[in-house]
Amino acid sequence: IYVKKYTPQIVFSKQIDYTIIKSMISFSGWTFWGNLAWMGYTKGIDIFLNIFIGPVANAANAIAQQIQSAVGTLSSNIQSAMNPQIIKSYSENQLDNMHHLIVANSKYSFFLVWFMFLPLFFEARIILQLWLGKVPEYSVTMTQLILIICLQNTLSRPLMTGIHATGNIKRLQIVESIILLTIVPFSYVALKNKMPGYTAYIIYIVMEVVAQLARMVIILPQISFSFKFYCKDIIFKIIPVVIPTLVGSSLIHSLMNQGYWRMLIQIMFGSIITICTIYSLGINTSERQWISSRIKALLYRK
Repeated sequence: IYVKKYTPQIVFSKQIDYTIIKSMISFSGWTFWGNLAWMGYTKGIDIFLNIFIGPVANAANAIAQQIQSAVGTLSSNIQSAMNPQIIKSYSENQLDNMHHLIVANSKYSFFLVWFMFLPLFFEARIILQLWLGKVPEYSVTMTQLILIICLQNTLSRPLMTGIHATGNIKRLQIVESIILLTIVPFSYVALKNKMPGYTAYIIYIVMEVVAQLARMVIILPQISFSFKFYCKDIIFKIIPVVIPTLVGSSLIHSLMNQGYWRMLIQIMFGSIITICTIYSLGINTSERQWISSRIKALLYRK
């Protein structure tokens, strides 16, 4: 009744469009396959850690996953705000706007996570000590590795939204699932041969890099996005921010003794240098002009 009253352009039809139903079933089926594969390789790591390492690794893994959930939720909030616009732009054939949104989504999400990454990565031990008191074995290294995975996810999700807008996800889901499911046998072999528990996450990171390259090869042509411009607007904007901030935080970590002062300096340095490098190297001229105008408007507002 509501639809009929307020949206008269929408009418009921007794005819069934089997083409649309077929495409919907195909899309939902391949999405289900991708989720099933995700459960397979993530839960596979948990099972192998329990079998070959024991409860200590499980405890460390649980702590790392809680941190991943907290960091991932923050970045996904930004991405979820832009995702409908990406899909809308594709449906209206506004591909240039879609590409701009994918770039902004990837870049800003990465910078947000990177902002938190530096102090969490370098001061993981003391932060876990403040949180837990006694830090379980492997938890520091697993936390550091899971933070790297969070960074990788900020680049993969906008591309996934782009391919979902097209509806043609079969090829991607097959290739991506095969690549990521190889984490399971590789982790099994590594842990069975007495390698440390965190080796599974190193394998995860390596295979996630391979999967991201596969996503770029498959997705970018389907949305008419040049590989060259994708790297220029995202990858080559991220690298100049990552290198100086990473080097600076590494020097602080090496030159100072572990303690609260080092953690505070890491947080202060990471915040200041990250903001400066993002402003000067990570964004383009129009974005800098927009930020400058907003700052001036706030400063001179009566």
